Amino acid sequence: MMDYLNGYEHKKNLRVKDSAGLNKKLEKIKEDSFEHLQVISDFDYTLSKYHNGDGDRLDSSWGIIEKSSVFPSSFREKCRALFNKYHPYEVDPQLSIPEKTPHVAEWYTKLIELMTVYITDMELIKRSLSGCTDLQLRDGVPDFVSRLYEHHVPFLIFSAGFGELIKELMTTLGLFHSDYTKIHSNFLDFDESCKKVVGIKEPVVHVFNKNGASYLQHTSPTENEVIRGRKNILLFGDSLGDLTMSEGIPQNLDESTIIKIGFLNHDVEAYLDRYMNEYDVVIIDDQTMNFPLQVLKLISKDM
Repeated sequence: MMDYLNGYEHKKNLRVKDSAGLNKKLEKIKEDSFEHLQVISDFDYTLSKYHNGDGDRLDSSWGIIEKSSVFPSSFREKCRALFNKYHPYEVDPQLSIPEKTPHVAEWYTKLIELMTVYITDMELIKRSLSGCTDLQLRDGVPDFVSRLYEHHVPFLIFSAGFGELIKELMTTLGLFHSDYTKIHSNFLDFDESCKKVVGIKEPVVHVFNKNGASYLQHTSPTENEVIRGRKNILLFGDSLGDLTMSEGIPQNLDESTIIKIGFLNHDVEAYLDRYMNEYDVVIIDDQTMNFPLQVLKLISKDM
């Protein structure tokens, strides 16, 4: 079998535990081509960079809103208070996921409710993004998304972040294609003019419930027609919690192929073994989409 990693110029950033297994999956996805493929990706620190060229930590979609000078200091103080109260539950190693979930769900609900008080219209979100340099997409994301659209590949973004800002950013950059780009995240509910915020949309998406089952439950069969028959999945994440994002997507497991690609952005020594046990490919401290682009080039016979 061909070694598809041979000759890849950025191999120093890759870690693969089972090269033979990965090559077998790549061969199958190449053979089935684009018409059987869908892509599921996290957003914050997966599609976006973890740090800039100087090594400075960048923000998440929530962070951009929480730190924006568009909003008063009282908003930032309340966001920080919620973080200090609930974040310890999320990272407590002594708690199981079922034990963590109600606390994290309450945190996200209160955070979004807080946003409905301070974010009164869509223009405030646009102003928060205008001139913003603390949220940057990985190098190569525009090329990657454009190739997906060119080949009519569904692109599902599952994010516990702020969906309104994610969609606005993708739209501004010409990367949101409504027929094929689907964002399952936290959204505000607007009035009929689509300008004034009147509440929040269900569901509240957090780190423990962002998966295919939740996505399908809250979208129409017509909207999901685009993923029907797409038995192969490229999955991208930056945390171990992202590994379950494909759960609930209808598949015949005997026929489907899933390649899970993990971006390990920090604490490499502490997490590398666990990531390598769970992800097919681990990309270490690499702020690009070079390897995902390599996979698309493989499928399109560009290499």
